[in-house]
Amino acid sequence: MIQAEIERVGERPAGTQKETDPAVQTAVAAIRSFNLQPQLEPMSTDSNVAIHKGIPALTLSGGGRCGGMHTLAEYYDPKDASIGAQTVLLTVLGFSGIEDAVPSVLVAT
Repeated sequence: MIQAEIERVGERPAGTQKETDPAVQTAVAAIRSFNLQPQLEPMSTDSNVAIHKGIPALTLSGGGRCGGMHTLAEYYDPKDASIGAQTVLLTVLGFSGIEDAVPSVLVAT
């Protein structure tokens, strides 16, 4: 006989941010600077707890292509993966307000 016991190992309450939130807009501008279209989708990430508590947080792509997350069909294609790291860095620089380091669309005024 097989038995199973369900035990909660973590809790990630859902949270949402508006697309007009400065953190979201900074990331969107960084992503668009690479001629990419941002995908603003609700999902379960480690950002959920912070967002739930009212702390601005983002989960940004590491680059490449992926799908089938958390299934036996999960895959990752590293083509253009370096763009992910660059968009994350550009987003962080946008938060810092370093005018000469980032496109003007990212600089907070």
